[in-house]
Amino acid sequence: MRRQDRHSAAAHERARIGARDGPIEIVEYDPSWPAFYIAECERLAPLLPGVRIHHIGSAAVPGLAGRAVIDVIALVTTSTPMPPLSGNGLAISYPHDST
Repeated sequence: MRRQDRHSAAAHERARIGARDGPIEIVEYDPSWPAFYIAECERLAPLLPGVRIHHIGSAAVPGLAGRAVIDVIALVTTSTPMPPLSGNGLAISYPHDST
C-alpha cells in the first residue's frame, strides 16, 4: 500500500472512531463489545498488577448506540511509581498516528 493510501486510510479510521476533527460514526450496540473488553483486560492485567481496569464510554452501556470503540480506564489508588512496562516480555500495541 502506498504511503498516501495508508495516510488516507488512517485518517478515515481516526474520523470514524471520533478521533481528531471529522464526523463520528455512531453504530447500533454490538453484543460482542463486552467480550472485547474482557479480552483487553486479560491483555492489560499482567502489565498493570493491582490496577483496576474499567469499561467506560458508550460501548460499555448495553443497548446504547455509540462509537465502535472499546474505551477503558485504569485506576490506581497509590502514588507509588509503577515499574516500567517495557521489557516485560508482553507486547501491547494500539493504533496511533505518527504525524
